[in-house]
Amino acid sequence: MTAVAMAPRDDDQQEFPFGQPYRGWPPYVAGSETSFAAAEHIDPTVAVLRAQVLAALNVLGRATDERQQDYLGMPGNTQRPRRCELVEAGLVRDSGQKAKTRSGRMAVLWEPVPKNGHPPTTPPPPPF
Repeated sequence: MTAVAMAPRDDDQQEFPFGQPYRGWPPYVAGSETSFAAAEHIDPTVAVLRAQVLAALNVLGRATDERQQDYLGMPGNTQRPRRCELVEAGLVRDSGQKAKTRSGRMAVLWEPVPKNGHPPTTPPPPPF
């Protein structure tokens, strides 16, 4: 299945240095009515959700998706796509470090891209 971007929009308040991810619309799977309906449903709040994920990373410094979801009280199917949009926009990056999740598996520690070009000084969160 392939994700499809919709037409460009200019009403998203989030500023992105490289343009709007997915041209401003949440992605959906081509040919899937339920995927399209989910994208339509989340569209009015997507900019706020992205801002919440970025704010969480600014507070946490470096965090796995699981840690961000716990911190925000946000489901993975909501947080992860917003983090991906932030990565695509150049606002979040893979820190190059990993941490254990509750399941004991290793996961990427994501971090905000600093505005001054220097890496954040916040240490990674302790493993679960």
